[in-house]
Order: sequence, then C-alpha cells, then structure tokens
Amino acid sequence: MLPKVHVIIGLLFSIVVYFLFPSIGILGLLIIFLSSFLIDVDHYIYFVLKKHNLSLIKAYRWFRKHEKLKELLSKDPSIKQKIKNYHFGFFFLHGIEAILVLLVLFYFTKSLIFIEVVLGFIIHQILDFIELYKFDKQYGVSRYYKMSFLYTWITQKNKKPVEELL
Repeated sequence: MLPKVHVIIGLLFSIVVYFLFPSIGILGLLIIFLSSFLIDVDHYIYFVLKKHNLSLIKAYRWFRKHEKLKELLSKDPSIKQKIKNYHFGFFFLHGIEAILVLLVLFYFTKSLIFIEVVLGFIIHQILDFIELYKFDKQYGVSRYYKMSFLYTWITQKNKKPVEELL
C-alpha cells in the first residue's frame, strides 16, 4: 500500500482516537499518527540490506516497482503458480511479534507511549491486511506474510525474492 494512504488513514485514525480519549493529548495523537506509517522503516532497512544503498528515494522507487509488479500479476492469471516460488520481503516490524514486544515493554514500564505505538502499528497492519487479502484471493499468496515475521521467515526463507521478476 502506498505511504500516502497510510499517512491519511493514520491521521484520521489518530484524530478519532484523540476525540474518543482526549487524555492522550496532542503528543499521544502525534505518536499514534507517526507510528501508523513509520512502521515502514523496516521496508527501508530491507532495501538497504538488499541493495547496499542508503538512498531513501531509490528505496521508494524500488518498492513502487514492487507495487507495479503486483498490479501486473493481478492481470496475468498464468503467473498464479509461479508466484508461489517467490517472497515479497522480510519486514520485522510487520507482525504480531513487534506488537507483543511493545506490550511487554508497556507492562514493565506502564508508559502509554508503547500503547500509542501499538495503536499506530495495528491500524497500519489492518490496512496491509486488507490489501494482502485481495492479493491472496487472486493468487493464493499467504496474506499472513506481513502479519508475523516468524511465520514469514519460516515459510518464505527458501523462496526467491520477488524483485527477480522485475
């Protein structure tokens, strides 16, 4: 999903949470908002590790190519079997594990910042899940590949990176 969608929905979600729970304050609203799209820093880290390049612009363009590839795949029914041999990346913040770590940190510190980050991560994950659901229906690619880092690592580690199709 494009970053602008995450930013817009994250902002709307943050505002709704703020109006429902004004005690979080502007700082809480800001933390929820920022975490709703900055979770994608793991995409950037993945790019840096794969391409050995620190350019944020090149990382954005590289992932846009991935999006265009998904669009092409959605128009080519013959690719359905082939796509099962590829993975779409490993994103360590996209999964229940990151949320559990944040909840454990909240448990021990009682700092609401961890709950606010969790809320931002969850709204982001819901949006990703909706997009992946559509892709899964068409190609049988697991919609859980960004919902659990460990699941992704175990089920996808022996597959080729999808960028080889670019």
